[in-house]
Amino acid sequence: MDGMSFISDQAFFLGTPIVIRVAHGNLEDSCNRDIERLPGMRIGEVKWCKMLPAEASKSYEVGIKYYCQDY
Repeated sequence: MDGMSFISDQAFFLGTPIVIRVAHGNLEDSCNRDIERLPGMRIGEVKWCKMLPAEASKSYEVGIKYYCQDY
């Protein structure tokens, strides 16, 4: 709940601030109910970025730690 990771076709520098928008779609699976409680937008910082091996094109896995929300 304090961060996330995602796959990107571009690399990110460590420490880069980033805005994540969460699109809450139609979640049919009951185990995804916690996702519905996430804010629609989070701000965080890139904590790691690594190139994925054996990909046909360059792909990166990026780790984000959310900033504390005071609002």
